[in-house]
Formats: sequence, C-alpha cells, structure tokens
Amino acid sequence: MSKMQQPGAGVVTAATAWGSPGFEIPTYTVTDAARVVLEQIADALGDVFDRSEPATQLTIARFAALHINIASPELAAAIYKAMREVPIQRVRGVPVTGGAALIATTLSLLRGGEVFQYHEQLGGVLTAPIEPKVGSAANSNSSPDPFGIHTDDAVMPAPFRVEEIALLGVHNPPGTLTGFALLDAVLDRGELTLASREHLMDPRYGIKSPNAFSLADDHWLDCVAILSHDGQGRMEIAFPSYNTRPTWSNDHEAERALANLTAALEAAMIDIYIEPGDWLVWNNSLLAHRRGAIGEGRRLLWRNYLRRDCDAMREATGTPGPIFSANALLNSGTAVAEETRYAG
Repeated sequence: MSKMQQPGAGVVTAATAWGSPGFEIPTYTVTDAARVVLEQIADALGDVFDRSEPATQLTIARFAALHINIASPELAAAIYKAMREVPIQRVRGVPVTGGAALIATTLSLLRGGEVFQYHEQLGGVLTAPIEPKVGSAANSNSSPDPFGIHTDDAVMPAPFRVEEIALLGVHNPPGTLTGFALLDAVLDRGELTLASREHLMDPRYGIKSPNAFSLADDHWLDCVAILSHDGQGRMEIAFPSYNTRPTWSNDHEAERALANLTAALEAAMIDIYIEPGDWLVWNNSLLAHRRGAIGEGRRLLWRNYLRRDCDAMREATGTPGPIFSANALLNSGTAVAEETRYAG
C-alpha cells in the first residue's frame, strides 16, 4: 500500500500502480461517529427527500452536506477532492437501510461540484435507481445481461457531458462485478499502439445516442474523436464500445484502432464488487467501465451524475436545472462539440 497506515475506519488506502499486486481502489471507511451522523440525516430527511421534486431534493441534500461539514468534517474532507485529483474513490460503510437516495446525493455534493440529470434518462429523476427490468435493451443499466465497455453519454459535447459518476450500493447480487480501466494505465501498458492512438484522436468516428435517451434509433453523431486532450496535456476518452463505428465504412484503419482500443481496455480492466454500503465515484473521461451479468437476487444502486458546474447546460437550454433536456443539449451542441471536445 502507498500509505503506512493499516486499513481501518477513517483511513484512505490505495496501491500506487493500477493493477499492480495488492492494488486497491482508494478507499475511505466511514467511522462510527460519521455513520451516526449519516443515519440521523437519513432518518430526519430521507422520506421528505423521496417525496420531493428535483430542485427541492437538491436543496435538502445541500443542507445535509452542510451539516456533514460541521458534524463530521473528517468525512467531508475525505470526499472533497478537486474533480481531477482522484480519478476513482470508494467510501465504505455508508448506511443504506433508509434514506439511501438522499445519502447518495449528499455524498455526491461533498465532491464540490453540481449534481444533475438528463430529462430523457431514467425518468429524469435527480438520483436514479439502477435496477434490472425485464425486457430492457442490451447494453443498458436495466438489462440483466453484461453491459459492454463504455464511458457514459459520450455522444454529448464536453460542456454538457457527465464528468463524474457516483454509485451507492444498496442491494447487489453476489458475483455481479463492475469493471474499470484507467486510460493512463492503458497508455502506459503499451497494448494500444501509437498508430491506433493517432487514429483515435482523429475525428473519423460515429457515436450513437444511448438507449436511455429514448431518441431516434438512428441518432448518430459523426466525425468525432474517441481520444482527446483535456487542455492540460492529459488524455481523455469518450467511447461506448457497442455504439461506436468509423464514420466511413471503408475506413479500415479506424476500424482496427477501435478493436485495438477495446482489447487494450479489456487487458487493463479491474473487476470489483460493489457491496451494500459502498459509495463509488469515478471520472467518466479518465476511466471506462463495464458490468458483468447480474446474478440472482435483488439489485439496487443509486446513481448521481456530477459536473464541476452546469453553467453551459443552463445557457444552452434556458433552464435552471438540475434536470436538463438531452434533446435540447444535442441540438444546441454541434458547434460547441466541433470546437471543444473533438479537436485532437
């Protein structure tokens, strides 16, 4: 481990290299005192949160986050990080017997950004229940079948796209694993060739809108790049492996680069089990993820989408949020996408 302390409540533990022997996702274990604070918040405000509309839910969660900053500053400090400082973090021992949606949203706000949702996705609720449903489309959160390698909502231009994803486990069948691949580790390992990397940075790919947006089946955004720089020299990825194709059908170099990227991500993938009481947050542009088949038993996780700020979405839609129309954003974002995210 990279720290000298032994694992325990209130200690963040992590290995230094992704996938190295003994590697652990950076983890903070909730102390008994902090757990009491969270339980008090859930008991006092959980039912009201569940019955409220999104804007009111956000007000309630902000109040709860302020209370945690005062009553449990060590928990708040462990969660609060610059959005790019830690690409993935886990908090263990979160109480989930009641008010779990409120607790999930409150922890997300402690990251320091904003929580939002797309109107067309999962009913447009602020904190989305992730659970399987019979007859769901393949490669979706509600499908019980394996969910392929992807980053969320890659079709969105960068100013409108989720930057961090947070999940709070409430119920999860044993053996239901979620995998993560850190892009930096993929680049360091060398399985992704230099030629493929260059091709993937060219705007020669098409990305299909996710099923969850409930848009037209043939809604594709063409002539975009899969890899790009974030303006500070770090490489980012926007890639739904099952919804990406070369813009031109005869572009075999682009096709081979996609296959190379998928294999390289697979080689760097680390599978973890999200236990009940695990809160997991990761950077959607620095890690790709997947999920295996859902095992027997109930599955329920609460999900939040996070950004540093939602100012660009407010300006594009003319609405205050925290729920924004994906249709309106996509229709307003073509020029923005060309100028910001898809330049190699």
